[in-house]
Amino acid sequence: MLIVFGGLLWVGFSGWFIDDIDRPGGHVPIPALAAFALVGTALAGARPVGR
Repeated sequence: MLIVFGGLLWVGFSGWFIDDIDRPGGHVPIPALAAFALVGTALAGARPVGR
């Protein structure tokens, strides 16, 4: 789950902030990175739906 959803989330974030990333010295805003880290942490702790 972490790899699939985290990867899709990162693609979404980088697509949303492409103008910020594309300029020299640009970066994704800190609140967006913090949100990504929180969601990634939640996904890492999620258990797969099992038997």
